Amino acid sequence: MLKENIPIDENITSEIFGYIEGFIRGFIEQFPKYVKKILSSTLNIATILLNVVLGIVISIYILFDKEIIGERSRKIVYAILPKKASENLIQFCKESNYTFEKFFVGKIIDSTIIGIIFFVGATLLKAPFAMLLSIIIGVTNMIPFFGPFIGAVPVIFITLMFDITNPLKSVWIGIFILLLQQFDGNILGPKILGDSIGIKPIGIIFSIIVGGAIFGPPGMFFGVPIFAVIFSAFNNFIDKRYNKKYGVD
Repeated sequence: MLKENIPIDENITSEIFGYIEGFIRGFIEQFPKYVKKILSSTLNIATILLNVVLGIVISIYILFDKEIIGERSRKIVYAILPKKASENLIQFCKESNYTFEKFFVGKIIDSTIIGIIFFVGATLLKAPFAMLLSIIIGVTNMIPFFGPFIGAVPVIFITLMFDITNPLKSVWIGIFILLLQQFDGNILGPKILGDSIGIKPIGIIFSIIVGGAIFGPPGMFFGVPIFAVIFSAFNNFIDKRYNKKYGVD
């Protein structure tokens, strides 16, 4: 059709056809790889969603039968282990449950309040996608110390990209996040969490770094309460050994 209807030089049409043929050949060669990647990504997403749904369903059934499961587990522990070891293990589980519950419930309440405050401020500043930005701030605030900085980067970037004609707005958003996190770290957080995890700031930083290095983002979430439980158990062990060795009541 090109040759018959458009007066183009023969060499040019041959070159055009060569490019078209090369493109089609390359597309046909790469097409199975693209399909494989798409199917693999789809399967991974479906697997993650299935695991999430199964986790929720199983958690609900466990909560319904938690008294029965707890009592049965206690009997199994006492039946297998010596009495003293059984009592220590059950006490350790109770303390672990208390630490995790206090930490996560407190952080969820704290992060929800911070997300709501940020939504109000972002709306007043007329930031784009205020709800999305508030969710990012709230979720990343679950990570102690480093969470506010992790969340601030994408929030400021999104604000700048979608309102590039007014870059000063992203600066105001950054200042607002800084003030909000100072309020959270010095006033709101201590009021809600208090000393629920029982470790010093250096211990929190250490647990976040180690947890994140080993397990990635989940390690940053769970590193603090896990380290708190280990730290508490270690302190109890040292105190008992010290008291026993030197006869301290």
